[in-house]
Amino acid sequence: MDRMHPCRSLILSTLLSLVGVASARGQNALANPEFNSNILSWEDSEQWIASWTTADANSCEHSGAYVSTAIENPFFTRGGPLPSVAGLISSGCMDVTPGETVFEEVAAKSQRTFGLYVTSYPLPGCQGAETFPLQTIFAASPNWHFVEISSVVGAGVASVKFRATASDANGSGFVALWDRAYLGKRARVFADDFEGGSTCRWVEPDHVVERRDEDEREVR
Repeated sequence: MDRMHPCRSLILSTLLSLVGVASARGQNALANPEFNSNILSWEDSEQWIASWTTADANSCEHSGAYVSTAIENPFFTRGGPLPSVAGLISSGCMDVTPGETVFEEVAAKSQRTFGLYVTSYPLPGCQGAETFPLQTIFAASPNWHFVEISSVVGAGVASVKFRATASDANGSGFVALWDRAYLGKRARVFADDFEGGSTCRWVEPDHVVERRDEDEREVR
């Protein structure tokens, strides 16, 4: 009977353990979160022009990112100019139960400050009137910025959707890039996207990773 070499046995058991952990945690509810070849499965908007670029957040050769170019807003109100917006909104939806914790993550390179938040709905399948909670605001950055938030599902909420938006108070045009989007009921285990099966990202680059809880009490 052939016996496996101890080193091979250890490697195999380690890989199986990692796969088990990944399957138990970090299940992404979003379709096309890495924008490997297109920007399908994400909503269109009249506020920005959406396009695809090869400028991947991890410089992966066979992947890309979502580009939202804010359309200049020439309109004014009595209170001043209307803001211009560039964002990222998922077409997909995740059903939830009150009391569950929802995790959201994205890599962003935005010329303006941006907000990351979970849009809530009273019915499954993201049906009914949308509720927009307070955004968690992150600073503009010329480099990729990896950010993450978590929030507890409130009473009367049956489903949620991913949403990130950057804005310019004066209505000027600007550009925001998005990549590595995540929405799930558990925190993503591997920041290098082991669960996503992308070997290009198994080694995390030297980027800022900022995490905040729902009350913004913790910033790492």
